[in-house]
Amino acid sequence: MSSTKHMIWLLCAGLAGCLLILVATSRYGAGVSPDSVVYLAVAENLLEGRGATHYTGEPRTLQPPLYSAVLAVLAAGEGARLEGAARVLNAALFGLILMMTGRLAYRFTRSWPMAWACAAVIAVTRPLQDAAVMAWSEPLFIFLTLLFLWGLDVYSRAPSNRLVLFLALIAAAATLTRYIGVTLIGTGVIGLFLLADGSLKRRVLQSVFFAIPATAPLLVWWIRNYSLSGTFMGQVLPSQTSFTQNLLLFGEALWASVFPLGVVSRIPSALTGGLCALIILGYALALGRRVLRAPYKLAGAQHVAAIFAGLYSALLVYTSTTTLYDAINVRLISPMFVPAVLWVGLLVHEHSFGRMRRLVTVSVIGLCVVALSVSALFIARYVQAGVPGYNHERWREGDLVAQLLAGDGPDAEVLYTNDPGALYYFAGRSAVPVPHRESLDPDQPVRDAQDWVGRWPEQDGGLLVWFEQASALRQFTREEVMSMADVEILQHYEDGFIARISRLGAGVPSH
Repeated sequence: MSSTKHMIWLLCAGLAGCLLILVATSRYGAGVSPDSVVYLAVAENLLEGRGATHYTGEPRTLQPPLYSAVLAVLAAGEGARLEGAARVLNAALFGLILMMTGRLAYRFTRSWPMAWACAAVIAVTRPLQDAAVMAWSEPLFIFLTLLFLWGLDVYSRAPSNRLVLFLALIAAAATLTRYIGVTLIGTGVIGLFLLADGSLKRRVLQSVFFAIPATAPLLVWWIRNYSLSGTFMGQVLPSQTSFTQNLLLFGEALWASVFPLGVVSRIPSALTGGLCALIILGYALALGRRVLRAPYKLAGAQHVAAIFAGLYSALLVYTSTTTLYDAINVRLISPMFVPAVLWVGLLVHEHSFGRMRRLVTVSVIGLCVVALSVSALFIARYVQAGVPGYNHERWREGDLVAQLLAGDGPDAEVLYTNDPGALYYFAGRSAVPVPHRESLDPDQPVRDAQDWVGRWPEQDGGLLVWFEQASALRQFTREEVMSMADVEILQHYEDGFIARISRLGAGVPSH
């Protein structure tokens, strides 16, 4: 089959992937998590001229603005709802990522079977599927990463200053999509140094010429953040997990990216973490051996994919050890998963010959066919019950949520809740979160429920909206919250309750 026919089939595969995501999100729309609510709220505020602000009205600093800005542009241009824009955008990005994965794999290996194998692995494994069905920024970040690797590959064959500027713009866009996009800047600096022709001085100049425009937009955004909030990336808590724990979590997430959750749960975390460490070590040794064969020079951009995956993984584990945010999971490793698959595909292709190469390729494709069947089951479940998050039937079919969606929500000036994202998403109301176990006080990072007795709520007479489906991570339990204050339940539902609250001793009977 000619390359043109393969490209046509890749285009068809991309369109099929786009349709797959649209079907998977057809019941209630794209998956919505607390992060998604913020993305959508920032986009709404951009459309209404209030700038990149949170639904609370505060400047948004914890996340960069590009994904929300793209949603705002799409919604403004089509007159569509922001959630619909997110659904269509991520479905389109899913299809584009499949096409680019196949095309890059072919450019790296010159083997169409391996190109199809890499694209199939990406299509049917969890990292990209999970991200594409949610209103998250990962698909845009992954697309920019693949576009960056494609640009580097073109540069390795025909270097030019225009390409360096193009790469800088792509890296800048990635950092404005996710802060961890700084790893793409690091990848560009190293990659251009190793790929550029000429003297050592020229290599350094090419890297500097790339780094300045690549970092400038992020620096401007950080200056904006500091001027508005006094922090560069928002106020954060110290991590509660050690380096070893995060390495084990990384290994589990990597394992769960390929194998079903039932398989992962039966394997000790120490084993998955150890396998992860061996993979990363083999990764580094293979790349180091290649670089040492020709110091300061790589034969092609295909090996830069390994550099990015390594830098991304290292920074993810490091920041998870120093800063408190979601535990390392399949979502967080998804941006490095696609470049890692490309690198593994290249290694398999280079270290298999003749019949062995054909056997390996057929085996990989066979595994993808099996995985495709599993993937179809996941998609069928999404169609039946909705995708994870607030647009799952566990949330959407509850009586409390139905009341909020009907516009019959709590009527009070001050609202408290254990899930501000859910309340804003379903009712359009901003609320004060109930106290968390973690504190911004470095001398007392974890608080006991009794520490809040007599101090919470800050204003008496407010209403508490409690969601039973809300995440319990780092949250006090319902019983603990009710022990902090006087609580009078006004309306009780299977999925939560609405109550009037005041500080203990202020006169509201506790129930």
